Amino acid sequence: MIGGNDGEVHRISEGAVFRANESEPRLVRRVQHETNNPYFGAGGKTTAGVDARLVPLATPTPLPPLPSPAALPTVEPPQALLPVNICDYDWHCPTAERIVWCESRFDPLAISWTGESFGLFQLNQVHAYRWPNFWSEWMNPEVNTAWAWELYQEQGWQPWDCWGAW
Repeated sequence: MIGGNDGEVHRISEGAVFRANESEPRLVRRVQHETNNPYFGAGGKTTAGVDARLVPLATPTPLPPLPSPAALPTVEPPQALLPVNICDYDWHCPTAERIVWCESRFDPLAISWTGESFGLFQLNQVHAYRWPNFWSEWMNPEVNTAWAWELYQEQGWQPWDCWGAW
């Protein structure tokens, strides 16, 4: 039992406070003002150091029912949103798409966390010398894919860290 600011007697139950005349629990914030407060484990008898500010507990709102699968909208895969079809090139299309997903999540404006790789295929800046317009065109998905194709023709999937990650 603790004495509240209003003189009423309250009892504590698992962090919630029940007023003697109410059945609804309320949250309580207690501030220890004295070191000999028995409710904070010091063993004294003073309860004047307790500040019991009563706040109503939040009542959770029920979640709405889930829609049936037939009512859900169809979502285009990220590849379908690009102006370039990665599968138009003569490489293993599922592998190319997995690399793009792993490297950039199909985001043509992606820049690696190191700031060294750019675009859909995350072409590393070490290859910038190969294409004079690299710094102005890396974010163009069609150009980035064409440059990735050039690298693939020379080195296979080796330039991409995501290759073999699965």
